[in-house]
Amino acid sequence: CRDCFGCIGLSNAQYCILNKQYTKAEYEQLLPKIKAQMMEQPYHDTAGRTYTFGEFFPIELSPFAYNETVVQEHFPLTQVQIEQNGWRYKTETKTDKQYTTTAGQLPDHIQDAPETITKEVIQCAHAGDCQEQCTVVFKILPSEYAYLKQRSIALPRLCPNCRHFARLAKENPFHLWKRSCAQCSKPLLCSFAPDRPETIYCEECYQAEVT
Repeated sequence: CRDCFGCIGLSNAQYCILNKQYTKAEYEQLLPKIKAQMMEQPYHDTAGRTYTFGEFFPIELSPFAYNETVVQEHFPLTQVQIEQNGWRYKTETKTDKQYTTTAGQLPDHIQDAPETITKEVIQCAHAGDCQEQCTVVFKILPSEYAYLKQRSIALPRLCPNCRHFARLAKENPFHLWKRSCAQCSKPLLCSFAPDRPETIYCEECYQAEVT
C-alpha cells in the first residue's frame, strides 16, 4: 500500500483514508485538511495530555489495561502508579480458588514426588499477593512431571505467570548507562548498571581477552 491514511488491513491499495477509496485529486485535497484539523483540534485525554497529528494513539483508547499487556513485563508499575497516570488497572476477580496442597507442602526432591502429584491443585507460593498476574493455583501436567523427574529438577513452587516474571527479572532493563572499559577506560554505553558486579570491556578489549 501507499498514499493511505488511517487505514488497516488493506492490500495493494492507494489513495485511501480510513479504508475509504478516493481519487488521487480527492486524496491530495482532503488529507492536508485532516492533518490541519488534527493540529488545531487535538485530542485531550482524561489526564489532560494532548495528542496532535503524529502522536501515537492515547493509551486510554486501548481495550486492554496497562497491567495485562506486555508493557507491564518490561516497565512494571504498581496499581497506584498506573492509576496516577490516568491509565486503567485490571484487578483480578476475587474468587475462592480451591487447592488440595500448597507450595510449602511439596517434597524438596522430585524423586520423592509421586506421580499422583499431577492430580493435585497447588497453591502458588505467592498466593496472589504479588504484581505478577498470579493465578493463585496451578497444576503439574503429566508430561511436565515426566520431564522434571527425568532431569532431577524440583517441582515448581510458583504458578506459570510468576515463573515468567521471575525469568524476566533476570533480563537487563531497557536502559543504557554511561560506563567505561575496565581495561582501557574507553567510554561506552552498557545495559549493565554501574552497581552491577560484572566486568565491562569495550569490544576491542573483549575480543583480545577471549581470543
